[in-house]
Amino acid sequence: VTAGSQSPVELWMHPVKGGVNVHWEGLVGLSLQCVIVTVLSPQCVTVTVLSPQCVTVTLLSLQCVTLPMLSPQCVTVTVLSPQCVTVTVLSLQCVTLPMLSPQCVTVTLLSLQVDMYAGALFIQQALHWDLYIAVAGLLAITAVYTVSGGLAAVIYTDALQTLIMLIGAVSLMVFSFIEVGGLEGLQAKYFGAIPSIRQENSSCGLPRADAFHIFRDPVSSDLPWPGVLVGMTIPSLWYWCTDQVIVQRSLAAKNLSHAKGGSLMTSYLKILPLFMMVMPGMISRVLFPDLVACADPEICQKICGNPSGCSDIAYPKLVLELLPVGLRGLMMSVMIAALMSSLTSIFNSSSTIFTMDLWKHLRPRCSEWELMVVGR
Repeated sequence: VTAGSQSPVELWMHPVKGGVNVHWEGLVGLSLQCVIVTVLSPQCVTVTVLSPQCVTVTLLSLQCVTLPMLSPQCVTVTVLSPQCVTVTVLSLQCVTLPMLSPQCVTVTLLSLQVDMYAGALFIQQALHWDLYIAVAGLLAITAVYTVSGGLAAVIYTDALQTLIMLIGAVSLMVFSFIEVGGLEGLQAKYFGAIPSIRQENSSCGLPRADAFHIFRDPVSSDLPWPGVLVGMTIPSLWYWCTDQVIVQRSLAAKNLSHAKGGSLMTSYLKILPLFMMVMPGMISRVLFPDLVACADPEICQKICGNPSGCSDIAYPKLVLELLPVGLRGLMMSVMIAALMSSLTSIFNSSSTIFTMDLWKHLRPRCSEWELMVVGR
């Protein structure tokens, strides 16, 4: 522990189950200007800091870190490649969490492009707008309330949009299963959903024999279950536990109990897409095989502008062709709400990354007002 030029500093360290507890405070009036703690490769560390003006903690290769910070004016935490980091902050005037990972910025930008394309594609199918005009309109509407309200506006609108999405998606699911004859009808008709025009000597356009299997063949399948079970665990942990778009919701929670409760509730909601999105998409293939399951590049290009396939239009096609006018409008708002929810989260995260990790390093003495303006 290095306490700048202040003196003296007393440090207590004692082992606890699973790690080490560290506690220190300045013996001269609790007036530490800067405390720097560097910890290398413990299994678990708990650090308690009492009233310093500035604390910089650098953690390298930690498996688990818990940092309860009690009432500092400013805390800067730099984390390099931890597997798990938990930061609990109480009564801070200023908190800076620069995560030094270029992958974070890259993934955020790539995710933004995918969401913009998905939203514009649905608007194009529903309203027959030009794709680029749809992108511009979607960005403009989303940016207005994100810039004006910040993370609070993002969270409140997402909560309302979640309710709308559940109502609309459940309605479409019910109409879809009625149209196809229930789950038994879907299983019976799905394997006959073959486009009328296919390339010769090719399996392209044919439904997979294991389409209804969750655990697929470990050797011959396109999704072997050992690979899914082991391989998807790592990116899933990254996405749900470290991606700022997701983690910012937990960091903004009222307290730790609210963060845990929100995570548990969304874990149950995560079960629903199988019934509200995946199966309606399969039903769309049954009802529109020549469109959704097109296998000829030239035909696909004419249908959806994508020679590699038109599976992207499965859900919009189901909405536009199956639902009555009123519910069709509701489902359009559902799709737009879902996409705007993702966009607002990405906008807010990108703003934080640019402002705190780039701009503040270029202008370390910038004011809070300047940071707010740059972020917006």
